[in-house]
Amino acid sequence: MNEPVARRSVAEVLVDQLVINGIMQVFCVPGESFLPVLDALRDRNIAITVCRHEGGAAMMAEAAGKATGRPGVCFVTRGPGATNASAGIHIAQQDSTPMIIFVGQVERSVRERGGLSGTRLSRRFRKHDKVGHRAGRRSACG
Repeated sequence: MNEPVARRSVAEVLVDQLVINGIMQVFCVPGESFLPVLDALRDRNIAITVCRHEGGAAMMAEAAGKATGRPGVCFVTRGPGATNASAGIHIAQQDSTPMIIFVGQVERSVRERGGLSGTRLSRRFRKHDKVGHRAGRRSACG
């Protein structure tokens, strides 16, 4: 008989992948747009360094990536948070430092309407990123 598969949230799957890939620390300015990820991180063996500014968080992630050779990981909120992180993203791109930036986003139904600090991140970071992806639906993963 088949055992039922435990359902996990997208945040749990994301954090599990960070663990599987050897990420030991993340940098962030906590924001409501990625609270489920912060909840999932709480139960894992990943240190969370809370910063006061997204630019500082991104630069710390860049420095960690440069020091360890493994991607530095940073979580920021949409709009101004992502824009504030752009200096650290630029440094990582210029120095070829491994870094991953996760940007919390508004609900799909209100994206690209100009409100709620929404911005077209793919346009904003086109010159600085190696790969940019937008996550799909928020449904649970099996």
